[in-house]
Amino acid sequence: MSNAVPTLEDVAKLAGVSKSTASRILSAVKDARIPYSLETKSKVRKAAIKLDYRPSKMARGLTMARTGIIGLVVPALTDAFFPVVISAIEAPLVKAGYSVILADSNGDSQVEQSRIHDLLTWQVDGLIVAPRPEGPHRGILTRKVE
Repeated sequence: MSNAVPTLEDVAKLAGVSKSTASRILSAVKDARIPYSLETKSKVRKAAIKLDYRPSKMARGLTMARTGIIGLVVPALTDAFFPVVISAIEAPLVKAGYSVILADSNGDSQVEQSRIHDLLTWQVDGLIVAPRPEGPHRGILTRKVE
């Protein structure tokens, strides 16, 4: 047995349908009317369950032009203040369906700049930065997300 993460293609193959059919069925809003027989919908859903299929956020981000990811850069995880702040930020974001990528700059402005750049190249939907007080980003850092 392979340790590979199951793909949409694997689900489609097991269900005996095309990849686009599997995608439409699995991404349909609950109780939405989609033009497939109950048997076809059932086969796709059962295949997804059997394979423990989880949709790829990266692939979904490409098709929907959003990733569902918020970047969070803090200067020091070892500072007792930031774990409390991180929890307060992350809880409502997770509830709203976002994942949070946390980056620690270790109080280094060059590392902070690198982490910000990395997160932006991941096309995060939002970026929250707690900049170093004496760093180049002190104050407000904004970028309009289309």
